[in-house]
Amino acid sequence: GVTGAFGSAVRKATRSATDLAPEHRRDGVAFLLVALAVVIAAREWFGVSGILGFIIHSSIGGLFGMGGMAVPLVLLWQAGRFIRYPARRGENSRVGIGLFCLITAVCGLVAIRHNMPNPRNGFEQVQGAGGLLGFAIANPLALAVTPTVAIILLGLLLAFALLVIAATPIREIPDRLSPITRYFFAKDEDYLAAKAQKSAGG
Repeated sequence: GVTGAFGSAVRKATRSATDLAPEHRRDGVAFLLVALAVVIAAREWFGVSGILGFIIHSSIGGLFGMGGMAVPLVLLWQAGRFIRYPARRGENSRVGIGLFCLITAVCGLVAIRHNMPNPRNGFEQVQGAGGLLGFAIANPLALAVTPTVAIILLGLLLAFALLVIAATPIREIPDRLSPITRYFFAKDEDYLAAKAQKSAGG
């Protein structure tokens, strides 16, 4: 019957998808992320209305709050990584974990900044703050250790997320910063040397 025909079609489509080369499957994921980014940006950035826009805003804004504005950028960045570094599955997973921690920390901080509006008092306030994710992470922390300490803890989570995304352990931070410090100190040394030489010549 109709159910059997539909099931057969689904099985054929699934089999065809698995027959695709790995490169095409990864490109397909990247294009899907780009499509999602375009659709979400159309609503969150440009206010496109309609049923789809309402569903998108309710989902993205409800979950991430004001952080939903950054979701299209995150999706585009991740799509770019799938295209440029298709074989680096471990790195892509690492970046995904780092982005999740980053978004969680930001949503929590935004929720605290807006006095952690409760969904029971109106969902629009939650959408205008850190979303359900921000409320879920910030409210228990603030109740357990006060909002001030919660801000410090979320700040640490934010710093950890940036280190994970950059693939930089704490012990390597001085090494990563050393070229920058050498650049500025070298300029100062050159300036002082030139000044001393000018004084000696004068």
